[in-house]
Amino acid sequence: MKHRSIIAVLAIFGLLGALSFSRRQEAKVEASAIGAIRINEVLFYPNSGGFEWVELENAGASPASLQDCRLTDEGGNWYIVPGALPSVPAGAFVVIVFDGAGSASDDYDFSDNVATLHSPAGMVNIFEDAADQVTLYTTYKLFLPSIQKSGGVSYAVDSIVGNLLYVPAGTFTQGTPSTEVGRYPEYEPQFQHTLTKNLAVMETAVSRQMWADLKTAQASLPADPVVSRGCTSHGSGMTNPVMCVTWYEAALFANLLSAQRGLGTVYFADSGLGTPINSSNYGLGSIYAKWDANGYRMPTEGEREYFTRAATTGPFSINEPAYGLSTYQRCTAGALAALESVAWFCANSLSVTKPVGSKAANPWGLKDVHGNVWEWCWDWWGNYPGTGQTDYRGGTADSGGRVVRGGSWYDYPWFVRSGHRYTLNPGSVYNNVGFRLLRSVN
Repeated sequence: MKHRSIIAVLAIFGLLGALSFSRRQEAKVEASAIGAIRINEVLFYPNSGGFEWVELENAGASPASLQDCRLTDEGGNWYIVPGALPSVPAGAFVVIVFDGAGSASDDYDFSDNVATLHSPAGMVNIFEDAADQVTLYTTYKLFLPSIQKSGGVSYAVDSIVGNLLYVPAGTFTQGTPSTEVGRYPEYEPQFQHTLTKNLAVMETAVSRQMWADLKTAQASLPADPVVSRGCTSHGSGMTNPVMCVTWYEAALFANLLSAQRGLGTVYFADSGLGTPINSSNYGLGSIYAKWDANGYRMPTEGEREYFTRAATTGPFSINEPAYGLSTYQRCTAGALAALESVAWFCANSLSVTKPVGSKAANPWGLKDVHGNVWEWCWDWWGNYPGTGQTDYRGGTADSGGRVVRGGSWYDYPWFVRSGHRYTLNPGSVYNNVGFRLLRSVN
């Protein structure tokens, strides 16, 4: 076994600015939550002198000691945390930085995706509980302001709704150019839209299995709407997307998932944000959103177009050179080969939904942003504003409809464009409408 020295331990509010890292490769961390100290994140910077660091969080209610703990990777390399280090205050993070000294063949970058924190006596895992369970703690990541994280990097893995991908805040042009084939000129004018919230977005739409898993944990969730509303003829597999689901049920699912994860509630039944949406009130009236909550929610229409485009500007998030006047309403297999690689629509779906995530991702790693099922958004339908906007969240309830995005297995190619928008009654159910969730994150 090899071991290396630790060159610095930095308080999270301390000297981080002294280190400048140009690129980062991230490794998942496995630990169990029995000790007060838990691994928070493992990072490696190959372009910055081989520096490697680990964030540790004191999740307990009182200060905790790191004295003589060892950090070990699967390759057998280990690092001793010096006993002279101060204790970690409750709720605080520390950053342990390794110098990366040694030969290029040394396994010190945790590229095997597993790192564990050990106590010195017999290398016993201090996070190990009686059942020897291991849990991913990627949901507790802390992303420092000095580090710019690009879209598409894994943010967390939720055991119910799967991979969450990071989407950074930014400014983009919402809407479609006048030359785009298939656009609605009156509904898709372009405007500059600034989104101030970083997002963790589900990689796919919610599947039937995800619905079943949350139902097991949260019994008040209604029965699977694919079954209860007789929609199985359009996709009955458990990995197929949930469909025949109302906008209100999507909001309820989000709140119950937030409750299951101990996150802040987003949806409320009153404008004072005092009465959370639950199984007894979710379909009874207006729903209000608490935008600073960290829980799960539907995307706004602007967020949905932003993460669909993933910094692209064409009709789709993939370049489709064959798309034009002769193909925009064409349902012939092979006519739009590039689009078929990322989307289920009328040319290739055989009139049913398909397993979520079974097509290629967009540039930010998100799948099914085109086709398979339409996805509910927060916004009430309305004409776009004529000027630039920040965190625009749609029209008013006067429109009678909520926005859906993405197109579906049933639709022509022009319906699955990045900028195409449509509206449905929030209480309606269709066999080609589902949803995906996201969270606002730091």
